[in-house]
Amino acid sequence: MVRSKYQTLAEFILSPFNNGKSSLSRDIKYDSQYQNYIRNHAIYVKATTVMEESYYYHIIVPSESQDTTNYDVVIRFFTDDDIVKKESHLRHYKIQFYSNCPSFMYQFAYLYAKEGYLIRSLYGKVGDDFLNNPPTKSNVDMNITYDKSIYFACKFLSSNKYAYLNKLSKPNAVGRVSNDKFFSNITDYNSAIMKANILNEEKKLKKELEKKSNTRDNRNINKIKPTTSTNKKGFIKIRGAKKITGKAKKKPGRSTM
Repeated sequence: MVRSKYQTLAEFILSPFNNGKSSLSRDIKYDSQYQNYIRNHAIYVKATTVMEESYYYHIIVPSESQDTTNYDVVIRFFTDDDIVKKESHLRHYKIQFYSNCPSFMYQFAYLYAKEGYLIRSLYGKVGDDFLNNPPTKSNVDMNITYDKSIYFACKFLSSNKYAYLNKLSKPNAVGRVSNDKFFSNITDYNSAIMKANILNEEKKLKKELEKKSNTRDNRNINKIKPTTSTNKKGFIKIRGAKKITGKAKKKPGRSTM
C-alpha cells in the first residue's frame, strides 16, 4: 500500500509534509510562539461547510503586528477511506490549506500548489503571480514547511479537537453555511492587503486627529490660566479681579452710661 503524502492534522503538527522525524526543538519553538500569540489574540472559526464529502473550516487568525488586520485561513478535511468516512469526527481525515497572509503568499503559495497542498477550489483567491512563480526574496531555497498563520490555525483546531472536529459540532454556534456563502467570505490576497492598508491609514489619521485635538485643548487651557503677582507686602494679587467696595461698618462709640 502506497503511503499518502497527505497528513492528518496531528501528523502535520508533528512532522509537516513528512519532511523528517519529529523535531523537539522545532516543536518547542512553534508551540512557544503559539502560546505567546494566543495570550493576546483570539483565533476563531468563522464558518464551516461541506462540499463533496469534504469539510472546510474558515478560521480567522489575527495579525501579530497589526491590530486591525485579520487573515483568512482555510483547512480542508478530506478522505477516500470509506471506514474513516463513517467516523463521527475528522481526526483521521487528511488536510489541505489556504491562507491570505503575506508570508504564506510570498514563501509558500507556489510550493503548496506545486505539491498539491493548496486547496484547488481557492486557486482563484491566490492569483497567477504566486501560483506560477517560485519565491524570489523569501524562502528562495524553496523549503516547504509551516506558514505561521497555518500553523496557528491547525494548532488551534488540534487544541480544541473535541469541540471543533466532530462532524455534527457547531463551532462558536456558527454552524454550517452554504458552499457559495462560505467561499464568498474568503478574502483574496490583494483585497486583504488593500483592506489592511486602508485600516492602517485610518489608524494613522485617527492618531493625528487626536494629537491635534490634544494640542488645541492645551492651548485653550493656557489661554484661560489666571496670572498672578505678589505685592510688596507679600500678598498675591490676581490680575483682572475687581475690587469689592461697600460702606464701611461703623464702629460703636463710647457708652455714656
